[in-house]
Amino acid sequence: MTKPTTNTNRVTGPTGESSTEDLRVGARSAASGAADGPDKAAEAARATVGEQPWRITGDRLFDHNHECVGCGAHLSEPCHPACPFETGMFSLAVLLRAAARRLRENPAGVGYDISAAVFAAGLDLVGEHAAAAVADEAREVLTGYLIDTWGSGAEAIRTGVVYRHGLFTDLPEIALSLYAAAARHDGIDFDPDSFGDFSA
Repeated sequence: MTKPTTNTNRVTGPTGESSTEDLRVGARSAASGAADGPDKAAEAARATVGEQPWRITGDRLFDHNHECVGCGAHLSEPCHPACPFETGMFSLAVLLRAAARRLRENPAGVGYDISAAVFAAGLDLVGEHAAAAVADEAREVLTGYLIDTWGSGAEAIRTGVVYRHGLFTDLPEIALSLYAAAARHDGIDFDPDSFGDFSA
């Protein structure tokens, strides 16, 4: 997992002030996207999904590298003060990383049920009252990432992209895509080499 030097999750401090800069480039340009043509407007609209942070009600979660899905701190270390598990607020990127750890528990015949893993991660983070809503937003972030990665032809099957990805992609690649979509959502670079071993 890429460990940024500053927390790139958009969080709100106890007094309501923003404690970090919103680094999502697409979110900053959403308002001007429509003037740049339909492709830019669609890209800007996808980037603004999940603009509001969500309140965490669950415990700290760790990934396959035994690192916090919020800030990247190893389980033997405390979280960064701006970590979502410290501030209580998280972006959808945290949910996408948390979903990777739930993939093995959600097989779907020949593949994996990514939507169920995302929902389970939502339950872990926000509880049943908000899990469906936050999972829907996180799936939309993943859908946007997959469509951009697969090319314009994938737009025709937009509603089935996540489902197909789960059926026809190997488990490590699915987990990698969740992390890549999370990094893109937070506006940070993702280094696949730092992802580690995510074996079936």
